[in-house]
Amino acid sequence: MNSDELRSSILTSRLAAPDALPRSLDVDALAELYDTELLVIADRRAPACTVTVRRRPSDPWFDDECRAAKKAVRIAERTARQSQSSEHMAQWRYLRRAYRALRQQKSETYWRDRVGSERDRPRALWSSFEALLGRRDAPATGEIDASTLHEFFDRKVDAIRAATSHAASPSFLPVRTGCILSE
Repeated sequence: MNSDELRSSILTSRLAAPDALPRSLDVDALAELYDTELLVIADRRAPACTVTVRRRPSDPWFDDECRAAKKAVRIAERTARQSQSSEHMAQWRYLRRAYRALRQQKSETYWRDRVGSERDRPRALWSSFEALLGRRDAPATGEIDASTLHEFFDRKVDAIRAATSHAASPSFLPVRTGCILSE
């Protein structure tokens, strides 16, 4: 956001013209005016948009050490891309390899310990194998109900119809009738 444009927008808003405001406004009304005007300016400068965030379960072995290593890799990547220096690129590659090795080691250790602890319980062991192989269904969440799903598909169908409304009608090959299949 350009700070000069923001300053200009604020100076041309009703906030910068106190003489034009009615004198009968109390503190609450002035605070409401302040919030409203800044919200309008912010919406013009950076319009709000809807972002869909899909939550997925984290791996059970992914801990704080992994998070810190991942963060360090991302910082190194950003630095390397901005500077384009060979030292920063080498540092990024080194941290990325170390992060991958750490993830591999954490995963192997977790699953080895889990299988070892469930060795005497076949049902739990098979359940662990199913989870390891990714065959276990994700638990159902209460975030989506039937009406939300219905509205989603209605919007989807309407969008497809709107996008294809100008398309030519499909042509179908004639269907042969009267054919009898014999065995």
